[in-house]
Amino acid sequence: LEKAQCYLRDTKHDAWIVYDFQSANPIAHFLLGHRPNATRRYFIIVPARGRPAVVASVIDKFQFTSADFQNVLSKNHHELGKMLKHRVADVKSAYLDYSPNCGIPHMSKIDLGTVEFLRSLNTSMIMDSSADIFQYAMATWSPLSLQKHLSASKLVEEIKTSAFNYIF
Repeated sequence: LEKAQCYLRDTKHDAWIVYDFQSANPIAHFLLGHRPNATRRYFIIVPARGRPAVVASVIDKFQFTSADFQNVLSKNHHELGKMLKHRVADVKSAYLDYSPNCGIPHMSKIDLGTVEFLRSLNTSMIMDSSADIFQYAMATWSPLSLQKHLSASKLVEEIKTSAFNYIF
């Protein structure tokens, strides 16, 4: 989450808004660190600064117990809208999990109705694809991961060479 927030600040975006319904968005699961068994839709709002929040139904409150996220729980759809509106009121620009013209289908995880719903809460909010923030913050190797990859690559190369030497 720290890398995501750093990226938000560097790109002058106020938030990354991640939406999930019926466990359809693996990006949400990646951010949460688990796949919740939520029965209702939920939103993860990662601000450029401050503690990220999960806006979800009170019915699913036990699905979102991570200390990294503030739980904002609603009793119904109307209340969910009010809570989201409060969270996005000052957001000038946000990343959403969509891809313009569906150029990267794996990034298109939010439906148009939900985009329209968010736009109705803040009509001036600029919405950009989250493809780059996801890649920067979540899909890069740590130094340890890179070291392990390079070690494994070396072993694979040695095995391949040994196999070819044996065959030929």
